[in-house]
Amino acid sequence: MAKKTKDGDGTLEDLKKRAAQSSALTAQTRALFPEAQEFAKEDRRQSRGKMGLVEGAALRGVVDAIDLEPAIFATLADEDEGHDPDKLETDLLRDRIDRHEIYTRQAEEHLALAKVFSDAALAHGALVRPVALAAYEIAKPISKRHPAIRAKIAPLVDYYAANAAAAVETRQANKATKK
Repeated sequence: MAKKTKDGDGTLEDLKKRAAQSSALTAQTRALFPEAQEFAKEDRRQSRGKMGLVEGAALRGVVDAIDLEPAIFATLADEDEGHDPDKLETDLLRDRIDRHEIYTRQAEEHLALAKVFSDAALAHGALVRPVALAAYEIAKPISKRHPAIRAKIAPLVDYYAANAAAAVETRQANKATKK
């Protein structure tokens, strides 16, 4: 019988099965929204589409005001990226506000779930990392004379070496930009 990692966690095999099911459901969820595409980091940062749900609801009032006196807003007709360059399409704008709300709520739900998984990973990492690092401190000097131990700890030695090299590079780049 597989060991439990701590009370209530279930077996590792059970967790792997549930993770596989979750991955399949995530793929299904992604397939439900093929029109939703990821922006490049810079495009996301510079997007003029950043608005919250409250702002979206308030902007709906502005769109409703357009319908009261369409002639006042006629010069904006070609800016709505709609179907008719000569008409400000308020129904299209409302549709986009509704879509924004739906995607925002989906994002919020999935971000909340991502936090749960991230915190679960942190909790399990906290049960491993301190003990494994203490063992690493013991193993590192021994590894100089013990090839089998050296081979086993080599990935962590390489990982720390790469991080140290990257840190040096970053510090040098920061110094160069300050000059």
